[in-house]
Amino acid sequence: MATKLQYLHWMGIDVWATRHRPELSALEPTPEATTAQVEVTTVQPTFRFLFMHYGKLGICCSLPPTGQSVPPEIRRFSDDVSFAVQVGSVIPDIVELRWPLIASSAVEQPLSAARALVQQNLKKLPDCVILFGTAFAGYALDVEDIAIGACQQAMNRQILVVDDIQTYVGNAGQKKELWSFINQARLTHGNRST
Repeated sequence: MATKLQYLHWMGIDVWATRHRPELSALEPTPEATTAQVEVTTVQPTFRFLFMHYGKLGICCSLPPTGQSVPPEIRRFSDDVSFAVQVGSVIPDIVELRWPLIASSAVEQPLSAARALVQQNLKKLPDCVILFGTAFAGYALDVEDIAIGACQQAMNRQILVVDDIQTYVGNAGQKKELWSFINQARLTHGNRST
């Protein structure tokens, strides 16, 4: 009767044999190995930002890294804010930025490159911008601590930084606070009563 190893050999399957394990003292590092430089891996940021150009107003917000392109409730809310600020309806040009650009750990995509790309997209927006979310503002502005409701002058733009867009969607009390921030920043174009 044939053994298991013989059957495997007849079927063309190579069988791995166990080898003698070296002693632990043989695995200790040599002086040359301890002086070798260690490669440090950097954590790459992951985000998804929307840049919406509504004529005289730009609206920027962050979204979860995965999901549909522009969720309908975000689009509706942004359209409503634009309508209230500009006293008119405008169909926006929308740019979506997902980072990392290439889903590969072999390609280095540092934070500085992400920040430069966010700022490049922000420069394409009008002079007045409402930026939803302090996480987004951290990439867009060269400011460490950003207060909610603060209006920043950056890149020849007036940028109002407010809370995350999800805070305002469907919340009447928060929408009143947003309108107060917009009025304080004087972003309204002739309409202060909406």
